[in-house]
Amino acid sequence: MIDLPLTTLDSSSENPDWLNQSQRYNHSIIQMLRYDSRLFALSCTGRVTHETRLFEPATVLLHVTQGEMQLHLDTQVHLIRAGEYGLLRKFTSARTVASVGPSEAYPVVYGFILHDEFIHRFAKPYPKVPSVSSPYVSLPATALLDGFMQSIQTYVDQKQSLSRTLIDLKTQEALFALIQMDSNLQFLLHEYAVTQRTDLSAFMHRMYLYNLPLAELARQSGRSLSTFNREFRFLFGQPPHRWLVKQRLDHAYHLLQTGQVRPAELYWQVGFEDLSHFSRAFKKQFHQLPSQISIRSDTNRPVQLTRSGK
Repeated sequence: MIDLPLTTLDSSSENPDWLNQSQRYNHSIIQMLRYDSRLFALSCTGRVTHETRLFEPATVLLHVTQGEMQLHLDTQVHLIRAGEYGLLRKFTSARTVASVGPSEAYPVVYGFILHDEFIHRFAKPYPKVPSVSSPYVSLPATALLDGFMQSIQTYVDQKQSLSRTLIDLKTQEALFALIQMDSNLQFLLHEYAVTQRTDLSAFMHRMYLYNLPLAELARQSGRSLSTFNREFRFLFGQPPHRWLVKQRLDHAYHLLQTGQVRPAELYWQVGFEDLSHFSRAFKKQFHQLPSQISIRSDTNRPVQLTRSGK
């Protein structure tokens, strides 16, 4: 069973800056909800049959509401149909293909992120966790799991502001629903939450937009800070901080060129704490301000002509 604390965080400790982000691609719309720069929930609404790749630093509870999704893991292919669920272990490289049937308009997939510390806090600890060979487990629908995911769909679709207290409660609800389904899932969840050494290159190319201290990045990659710094320099030929700043600024430049985002809306998406720091770093690397790129992108947009009402 889950150890449910009698009290949650009080309102004075809540961080109100719940962040939401929407990314539009040719094949899909991805809506993400973040808190303290970390992803907690997302949806992917496909416009056509499309392929994406997953590599998350935390366990993901997946749910398909329309269509179906093939999950490709090395030589294995797992199928998640509409109404079904699945648990994907952290740092698992997966290729997904979402598609629809003849009577459906588009595929829709939701995900809820179960970070390690929440599993450790809210699921009953075990002194010895058995090794689990499979990085993915298929799950059937239950009333508890359906009720939980319906609430997550509402938060994601309506971009509702959430608090740390509510995140705690929703994570407890997810873990409770899973363990009520099968008590053995408690062993699996703890095994999935064990710190493991991951491929550093794949990890950093997935994590560079997160505003996390180097010590936290090192921990999540399964390394001490000194080992992380040493291996990073050997792999990338430069210190972590310098590489992170360049990657974030290059990504910001690309987004600004699209003309679909403003600097004031962008800095937190690329791992900067405030707009002034982002602007200074951007100018140092590109010798112009982010606003200048944004203005130029607006100028290059085609003019849309409208007909008068006469």
